Amino acid sequence: GYTYSFYYSDSGGGWTTWRTESRELGLVSTTLQAADGFNPKYPAWVEKTPKYTILKGGFCAAAVGSKIYLMGGNTSSTKVTKVDIYDASNDSWSAGTPMLTARNAHSCVAAGSYIYITGGRNSDNETLTSIHRLNTVFGSWSYFYPSMSSAREQHISLNEGTPLFTFGGLGASSVEWVTHDGNNSNSGVGMPIQMNHMGGVGFGSSPNWKGYLIGRIKYDSWANSCNNAAYYKTCYSYNPYDNDSPNWSACASMPTARSNVAAVVLDSKIYAIGGRNCAGDTNKVEVYTPASNTW
Repeated sequence: GYTYSFYYSDSGGGWTTWRTESRELGLVSTTLQAADGFNPKYPAWVEKTPKYTILKGGFCAAAVGSKIYLMGGNTSSTKVTKVDIYDASNDSWSAGTPMLTARNAHSCVAAGSYIYITGGRNSDNETLTSIHRLNTVFGSWSYFYPSMSSAREQHISLNEGTPLFTFGGLGASSVEWVTHDGNNSNSGVGMPIQMNHMGGVGFGSSPNWKGYLIGRIKYDSWANSCNNAAYYKTCYSYNPYDNDSPNWSACASMPTARSNVAAVVLDSKIYAIGGRNCAGDTNKVEVYTPASNTW
């Protein structure tokens, strides 16, 4: 929000108007000031309390209210059911109810007070079709039906409000959706290219909602300089309400080729954060404006 204050100088300058703006974004909180219309750049990242358990990889994250849930993943070579919860309102961590199945490379998406876990790879190295649902009010897990029609890992699931959409991933090059009650589903929509290890975010609301997929990786034997992997600047949007066919549109390419991007919407812009490319892990942050199709 904004806080306005006024200052008067007897020694010169007269009245000055100050505006203080406070923002929250994930684990980052910032405060900045503007004087008489001058808007400085946003300050640097602020470190919050580190996660209190051992570091994990291959997990997914979803937010409900002031809490961010880090779910599953792996420690070293062991897949886990562990759920860690960060409360942004008091900068604290707590343990959540473990998942029903240990898995990594899965996707999770929040819808109301529920979080849905889709696909991934289990402890037997099997790629999964299953969907599990966490009730964050009671901290209880349940099996959700129907399962996905295709086994997927390193994919993206997004919530449009009523249906849950799942895109691509290793083992699939299609889009499928299911309503929150499980009564309706569809698995017949193709994708313009095969995508995995991408970032994804939902933007807007029905009937103008779009799912954006950003970045990806493709394993190619010729890409020796990247350990047999090629990274891309790919950006595609998907509108399920577009009556024209296909429902896919290519958007402006991301400036930096990378995979495993974290994507978030803030102030009608999409922030593409971090990821990996030929040089290794990156701390790059790039901002996309859908209205102008520019980065």
